Amino acid sequence: MKNLLLIVLCVVISACAAPASTLAPTSAPVPTQIPSPPPTPTPLRSIVSSIKVDLNFVNLTNRRVEIDWIDPDGKEVKYFDLEPSKSKIQGTFAGHAWRAKDVSTGKIVSEFIVAADSKVFNIKD
Repeated sequence: MKNLLLIVLCVVISACAAPASTLAPTSAPVPTQIPSPPPTPTPLRSIVSSIKVDLNFVNLTNRRVEIDWIDPDGKEVKYFDLEPSKSKIQGTFAGHAWRAKDVSTGKIVSEFIVAADSKVFNIKD
């Protein structure tokens, strides 16, 4: 009887002392990383300025574009349309924002914020 108990005890001990490679793997929870949403773009808007600039709007696209000034609240104010390959000089101020949109689709073609030394707003695809 002692021999049988000793054999059982040896079997239990050797099973418990088995190398880690022979044990079944445990599935520890893997932390889930939630992706951050993309940053929200800052809305285009003009800032108040007293620095006058004469800006030459040049349409380098093959389509008619609408030129809008973006006011300090971010609202579009239509100024004029510009035919392909045409240009127009418009008085504005440093810090003012302008947008060119395709007249036929309404899609934004280009945007520009006037600097004190700006001379030309080249509208291109």
